[in-house]
Amino acid sequence: KATPTNREELHDLLVELLGNNHVYYDPPETVKMKYPAIVYHKNHIVNRYAGGTVYNKNYTYTVTLIDGQTLAELVEKYQLHITPVNTYALDDYYFDLK
Repeated sequence: KATPTNREELHDLLVELLGNNHVYYDPPETVKMKYPAIVYHKNHIVNRYAGGTVYNKNYTYTVTLIDGQTLAELVEKYQLHITPVNTYALDDYYFDLK
């Protein structure tokens, strides 16, 4: 499949991969998610300039799958290479365990 060229195409691909519509783009805390779910948000924007004007923007996204069994099945099905990251929330602070 072709690489998504915009956020909507990425969203559609994530829905297809997950097999349901529990895919959320940068959801507010008030959203009640259904599981298994994928949550994603823009992580980095790279601007390319020409003549002092931005002519191209590239975005990267952080994608989080919330369901360990589905993650294992997707890794096997699509032969993905992943680095698991455990994230813990402590009151108002977040940190990663690597």
